[in-house]
Amino acid sequence: MIVKGKTTSNYFLSTAIALLLSIGGAFSFWYFLPQLSSWKEKGLIQCDAEVTRGKYFISHGDSFFNPETQSDEAAFEGDFSSKIKTGEGFQYGFGYDFKSFEAGKTYVASVWRKKAFHGGKSTLVIMDKHQILNLEISESVREKNDWEFLEKKFTIPFRPNGQKIEELKIYVRSDGKGVFYFDDLKIIEKKDLPSTALLSFEPEVIELSISKKGFQKLEQKRKEALQVGVLESNDNDWVNATLISSKDKEFRSVELRLKGDWLDHLKNNKWSFRVKVKDPFAWRRMKVFSLQSPQTREFLNEWFLHQWWKSEDVLTPRYDFVELKLNGKSLGVYAYEEHFAKQLPESNQRREGVIVRFSETGFWADVKKRLGDLDGNPIAHINNSAYYQSADIRPFKEKQVLKNPILTQQLETAQNLLVDYIQQNRPPHEIFDTEKMAKYFAICDLLHAQHSVAWHNMRFYFNPILNKLEPIGFDGFPTYKYPFLMMSEGALSSHFKENEEPIQYFFSDTTFLKQYIYNLFYFSEKTYVDSLLEKIDGGMAERFDFLTKEFQDYTSPKEEIKLKISGIRSGILPFNNLSLKAFLEKKSNGKNVIRVGNTHNLPIQIIGTGFQKETVSDYLGKPILLPAYTTSPFYKDQSKKTKKKVPNLTNIIRHQIEYQGLIISNNSKYVFYKILGYDAVFHSRIIPWKPPQASKVAPLASDDILITSNELFSVVDKKIIFHSGKFIVKQDIIIPKNYVVYFAEGTEIDFINGAKFLSYSPVKMTGQKNNPIKITSSDHSINGFTILQAGETSKMKYIIFENMNTHRKENWNLTGGVTIYESSILIEDCIF
Repeated sequence: MIVKGKTTSNYFLSTAIALLLSIGGAFSFWYFLPQLSSWKEKGLIQCDAEVTRGKYFISHGDSFFNPETQSDEAAFEGDFSSKIKTGEGFQYGFGYDFKSFEAGKTYVASVWRKKAFHGGKSTLVIMDKHQILNLEISESVREKNDWEFLEKKFTIPFRPNGQKIEELKIYVRSDGKGVFYFDDLKIIEKKDLPSTALLSFEPEVIELSISKKGFQKLEQKRKEALQVGVLESNDNDWVNATLISSKDKEFRSVELRLKGDWLDHLKNNKWSFRVKVKDPFAWRRMKVFSLQSPQTREFLNEWFLHQWWKSEDVLTPRYDFVELKLNGKSLGVYAYEEHFAKQLPESNQRREGVIVRFSETGFWADVKKRLGDLDGNPIAHINNSAYYQSADIRPFKEKQVLKNPILTQQLETAQNLLVDYIQQNRPPHEIFDTEKMAKYFAICDLLHAQHSVAWHNMRFYFNPILNKLEPIGFDGFPTYKYPFLMMSEGALSSHFKENEEPIQYFFSDTTFLKQYIYNLFYFSEKTYVDSLLEKIDGGMAERFDFLTKEFQDYTSPKEEIKLKISGIRSGILPFNNLSLKAFLEKKSNGKNVIRVGNTHNLPIQIIGTGFQKETVSDYLGKPILLPAYTTSPFYKDQSKKTKKKVPNLTNIIRHQIEYQGLIISNNSKYVFYKILGYDAVFHSRIIPWKPPQASKVAPLASDDILITSNELFSVVDKKIIFHSGKFIVKQDIIIPKNYVVYFAEGTEIDFINGAKFLSYSPVKMTGQKNNPIKITSSDHSINGFTILQAGETSKMKYIIFENMNTHRKENWNLTGGVTIYESSILIEDCIF
């Protein structure tokens, strides 16, 4: 039969081929669908463990190794996870060969781990072939539905001499001692710091116009401040004025007054002003702001500080530069700074909330009273009103707050939180947003901007959503230089003033401290600093050009900023084999006892031991925290005082190296540790002897020691004469130099209870054949009869030494019951 010119057999053949192609196409689509890159979100690598194909997990267009670990026994999302079983040595779960990275870029690796008692230890590992990157993350950052989240932000470093990161792997593993489930492994490229319009700069001129009467009022206020030595502001200082900007030419009614505390704000004609813009107007969407010479805040240093805080979502006022004219006369370049009104949190994507501070009234009242006293030091406070413990906690915009019941309730809550902090009723992480606080402190320290953390400069925003306080960073740089400080003005600072600064309590909270130290390391990485400076470089250069129009000798702080940050980084990085000391204390029943001591200036955590310096073979069940070691003379002096309680810093800070015991179940040669809050692993080789300790060795009696006569001997001038007769001696006899010691015939001394005889002066012992001198120890406990470096010749005749023992006290061991060293002596007819 013929159908349209085709045979029946040809028709069925064509149909069969088409059907096979359709089935094959469907199978191919099913097989390759998970690998199609079009399904992949840009900048995201993710393994959900749901699909395996041959030698790989396939997820979102990427391939992941160890598919044999797929398990349906537990899952964070979906039906499957990667299960790590028990076994000898390290056991591995799913992972990824990361090849599409770039030097200088930052990534975030994360994974979910089922929370349970595992009986072992597991980690998220980020490691390259040459271990340039070698990170292990075991501690979770948050939890959800019986699963815990491990996360690590890391930057691919630039390498000198053409060296590159090779074969970077990101995976999970365990020590083989427990069963673990992992799910949803992710690698996300962290986008560079955003370049915003805030960083570009267009010069603007603002002009203030004040009446003659108003200007005279300001002049009189300035005159009073110059006479007193500080500026004291009050509600009667405001004068009316108008403000016009070169950008919009719009007149605004404002109030203004002189601003500042010290007289640097009132130099020559470059006065500082606080400006309030009257309704319905605002300037740059600000209702209240300050105008001051850029010199009062170290020019671009303060601007850079604000940009850094802002890039890390730490609240900070808007801060930039303008030209200021007053009544038509140019006063030159000024810095403007937003004041603490509701526009500040709102412009930083926060809900309206009260802003509080410790009142400075008592502080400045005491400064005024003490000004010029105590050798010209105006901050040598004496009155209790000068300290934060006595200061009221007050809101900004007090009248508006008290008119609003919601804000009033927020004020009361914020006040109670600060009181709880000062009185240490609750740990800081329950009172503050510690992530923001840790970033704030770390950035202050890296830039040496600790003026911001002085108690009377600290400002706090009450976040009504979290019911916690956040820092508002400002005023980091005074006109005088601070010394180098660590942990701000707290724990590790020689500038630390326990009774003046409340911030030390932050550093007794390990939850906060871990985040703070992590930020110190992360923010000081060269790639991070270079990226940050690169993003603001254009804006900084434009502002530098604008500033030097007036301050022609000013130089860019860019290199100084790099130097400060790199200097701190060099101080916080530990040394292998040096920053942790480990000594072998003893071996007992197959277990070794070692003693470990931290010599580093940050707290460290002991995580395990091993036989090779590259690998931890035996993890501790729980890391051991060793306090930091500080040489701060102030802290050391304070810790010696019994009348004054040192704060809980002693939990994480020591002024001397203290050793802790640790039992290890093998003959490991290395101890491994991390800096608290930092994931890099460091090692120290175990020294095969006991640790050093304070001990008394060969006591050198001083020449001016007072030796007086007693029933055993008499002292005449520089002669010591032991009396004839029988005596029992229970305490050491130590003779200093510059004496001559005589023993009368028939003298018999019984040394008991471990007593000894030690002389640095020559000894003349002359007995008789029928009446010898006898030195003995009835309980065999004598610690030797010793003459050391006596100078003049000693003599022994007709002496009996009996039941003698060698010296074994104060870690000083001698080999003879009678020892004469570096001393000449004549011995005749003696019995030993």
